[in-house]
Amino acid sequence: MANYLIQKEEYGKANPIYSLIRREVIIKNNLYNYLEKYSWGADMLFVFSLLCYGNIEIINKVMHKCIVGNVKNYQQNNNQIDLRKKYFSGYREIMQNESNLNDFERLLFISLLKIREGLYLYKTINERILHKIIHYLKYWRRN
Repeated sequence: MANYLIQKEEYGKANPIYSLIRREVIIKNNLYNYLEKYSWGADMLFVFSLLCYGNIEIINKVMHKCIVGNVKNYQQNNNQIDLRKKYFSGYREIMQNESNLNDFERLLFISLLKIREGLYLYKTINERILHKIIHYLKYWRRN
């Protein structure tokens, strides 16, 4: 679970959801609730909720290939910080309410998640500030 928490979302973290999953597992873990509650990142949160109950078995065999649109909305959305805050709060909610973690494990994973969230926000804010500085420097050089 720790490896899953620290993985970057852009590198295929949600891919296990696009595989064969038993219907009863999807119903038991209420995939549709995740889709309604967390539009962005719902697939990754659902996979994490499954990991809270046990390992995911991965077989190295391509069963089907399909790419539709292939639009990365996490790169196009202007409201990225708010979406990510909601996404990270989803992890905390899963760990608090739906997992088999003991108190020590829960504290450890929530601490790791706080670090991950802080690093993301720090990087995003710094990138925005850097873009503004570059914009002002270009403007200043022209005038």
